[in-house]
Amino acid sequence: MGVWGTARGPLFATGSFGRLLVSEDRGKTWQPRDTGLGDRHFYGIAGGGQQRLMLVGESGLVARSADGGQSWERLPDFYNGSFFGLIALSASDWLVYGMRGKVFRTGDFGAIWQQVDADTGLSLYGGTRTGDGKVVLVGEGGVVTQSGDGGRTFKRLNDGGAGSLSSVAELADGRLIFTGQSGIAVAGKPAKSPTP
Repeated sequence: MGVWGTARGPLFATGSFGRLLVSEDRGKTWQPRDTGLGDRHFYGIAGGGQQRLMLVGESGLVARSADGGQSWERLPDFYNGSFFGLIALSASDWLVYGMRGKVFRTGDFGAIWQQVDADTGLSLYGGTRTGDGKVVLVGEGGVVTQSGDGGRTFKRLNDGGAGSLSSVAELADGRLIFTGQSGIAVAGKPAKSPTP
């Protein structure tokens, strides 16, 4: 249900019933890793530098690892709905998001969380941080909401009313690519004019 990794590896994949898989050979082979977190579904994983990782899942599950995923610490519940994704803004600054448009932010690697107004009550399924530092979250009914201040405030760009969006990423030219129920769409203008 979620994947994360760097070019040098390792790669991580999360799934149902507490499944975490790790690849040390760029995805050729995968090995299960016991997190000790039980059998809740893991919906997302991300890394933020300094060997720090977090994963999120159903029923408010948030866990962190300070040793590159070798061991995991479940954080105290601060929301009883599911989290579908997360974004590492730095080794210390993280966002988690999920059901009913709930977004929470931490500036200390999960010791304290503060709820952020995402300017929507629709569930959020995917997100990205763009090259210019904006945070874009997408979700139910095609909703798109954006932050220009590191996830402290958001403004809804699209009210929804279309097929749900599951993910968003930035292309090399600065445009955004969205995936979801209606397929794949690209939005925005290229940051640079194409060369002839």
